[in-house]
Amino acid sequence: MKKNQPYLFAGLLGLQKKKSFLGFKHLMFFILTLFLSAVQNVSAQTTLTVGDLSVIGFNSNTPDNFAFVSWVPIANDTYIKFTDNGFLSTGSANATNNARGGENFVIWRNNTGNTIAAGTVITIENVTGTNLGTIVSGALSGISNSGDQLFAYQGPATSGANPDWSTNANPTTFNGTILFGLNFGSNWLSTGSASSNTSYLPSQLNVSNGNIALATALTSRGQYTGSRSNQSTLAAYKALVNNPANWTTATGAGIITLDATAFTTASSPVISTTGTLTSVNTTYGTPSATPASFNVSGVDITGGILVTAPTGYEVSLSSGSGYGSSVTVGASGIVSSTPVYVRLTALATVLASPYSGNIVCSSAGATSVDVPTVSSTVTTKEITITGISIANKLFDGNTDATITGTPSLVGVLA
Repeated sequence: MKKNQPYLFAGLLGLQKKKSFLGFKHLMFFILTLFLSAVQNVSAQTTLTVGDLSVIGFNSNTPDNFAFVSWVPIANDTYIKFTDNGFLSTGSANATNNARGGENFVIWRNNTGNTIAAGTVITIENVTGTNLGTIVSGALSGISNSGDQLFAYQGPATSGANPDWSTNANPTTFNGTILFGLNFGSNWLSTGSASSNTSYLPSQLNVSNGNIALATALTSRGQYTGSRSNQSTLAAYKALVNNPANWTTATGAGIITLDATAFTTASSPVISTTGTLTSVNTTYGTPSATPASFNVSGVDITGGILVTAPTGYEVSLSSGSGYGSSVTVGASGIVSSTPVYVRLTALATVLASPYSGNIVCSSAGATSVDVPTVSSTVTTKEITITGISIANKLFDGNTDATITGTPSLVGVLA
């Protein structure tokens, strides 16, 4: 037994080392898991750029509030900040001492646990908070009804009395990423000194969809009142929202109810056809006796479906009458499946025969649908002479003949 003791000790020592190694592996796995979780949380935040959101309404009378829309999805744990401070020149928002402090901030955060869909409208009110997410700190209780600004921005700060501003003094330096600017009661300054009611527009926002100015003096409230459901993309709303002509504003006392209706895209109109055409041969001067037909329908249609015939053909919604070079099927909305009749016109000629081409079904915003015709021919029309008689003649060595009556041509077109 004593002879084996060194081996036993060595075995126990090896087992101990193995256990220590496994413990180290578990520890490293735990640390790696924490690191990846932290990275995931950081990367989950949405980093916005100029044009990704717009302020779409505000009240500067008590209780101060405003509404904004994000044109991109907002991931959980994303922070967006707002202030009614201003800027001292048209230079960069981040230029040293180009910011005016001394006013208010509010920090909003998406704490819903979910991504907020693009087009969602979020309201922030001094008294009741927000309709979605949470107010981390601050309030914009000092929005002036004598004119003011509202800037949206992001930055590393998630708390504090003056987040992402060096101080809340005048002048100071802005250290965040500016996103949008609203100015009401006057235009953006182009000369002179900024006050608590006025501001220059920093260069980052002097671009399309980066700002809006509601210049009517003493404007105290207003909001975008245009459509929120008729554009094919959310991005198409930006120009509408940032156009003062699409806002309703007012001066003096009173408040408006901020509209939190989300912005949605209009469904794309779709045209559908069924059926296959057959040839519609005819005789010169007469439209096809038996028309061919197909059915057309549509959804989300604006102003009906225009059905246009190719050269030599005509279309109608009735098999026996009403033919023309084009016809409109239905109106706006859903267009039920409707038969369209097709024939050659009475003016189709033998020389241009055979006829073929596509019948085009079109509507505003929809992809046109072509319905091919089948090659169709126009044959010559026979002409006969009536109303005369010719007397029998015995051959007498000349070509004279006796014809009586009044001749009439049958089959000549007027």
